[in-house]
Amino acid sequence: MAFDPQALLALDIAETEQTYDWRDCALYALGVGVGMDPMDERQLAFVDESRLAVLPTMATILGYSGFWVEQLPTGIDMLHVLHGEQGLRVEAPLPVCGTIRRKTRVTGIVDKGADKGALVQVAETIADDATGALLATLTSTIMCRGDGGKGGTGAASIAPHAIPDRAPDGTIAIPGSPQQALIYRLSGDLNPLHADPTIARAAGFPGPVLHGLATYGMACQVLLRALCDGDVARFRALDVRFTRPVFPGEALDLAYWIERPGLAAFQVRARDRDILAIDNGRFAFS
Repeated sequence: MAFDPQALLALDIAETEQTYDWRDCALYALGVGVGMDPMDERQLAFVDESRLAVLPTMATILGYSGFWVEQLPTGIDMLHVLHGEQGLRVEAPLPVCGTIRRKTRVTGIVDKGADKGALVQVAETIADDATGALLATLTSTIMCRGDGGKGGTGAASIAPHAIPDRAPDGTIAIPGSPQQALIYRLSGDLNPLHADPTIARAAGFPGPVLHGLATYGMACQVLLRALCDGDVARFRALDVRFTRPVFPGEALDLAYWIERPGLAAFQVRARDRDILAIDNGRFAFS
């Protein structure tokens, strides 16, 4: 099947369902680095069932049943696909347990040219199965480097959130764990690139790569502690652009800029390699 922008726009991606409980919430939190300091009460709140809070970014894995691009006849060249951008907005703190339904749809394709590829824009909703209430909205951009020059749908590229041209207002050290990708994958993303050294080397990496959405969750949990005192009720939205892969165990540094009350820009850098892993970050909170 050839890459067809209009067919992608009309693609019917089956809705998924998941029932989860506090163990799933705690496992996700461990997978994004919570608990590195077992004396930090704000971290323990995400893994202790007696007082459990749910990280907002858990919405990214709820109802996830594999990458739909691999499961359906899309015509997308899978060898040249990258996760470019991710966004999240929540309506209220996620429940500790329940059943949700996840609906995914393609909202637009931007043709960057034959030598630059195409951007596939995706929107997803997470809703409570019992009430139908919307819990969260996800947006993402898939970079399809092998599918440029085949037309688009008239969608416009989303302008990245600008980073202020001044020194950051704060920097947060994020410790890494060599086991992190092995823990995070238990929340649903079983791509062997994140676990099998042989497959990772065949893909051109020195070893397994940490999931981009794990780094995304790491950024969220440290920003919540730094700017919201760990209160998930104050979270509103998180947007990022992924720029380079992170490897399990790498120490990261998150720099943030307070632009106005309730809005911070941020970047995440791999400390020892001095490379930017997340750019154009936007964290909105009350």
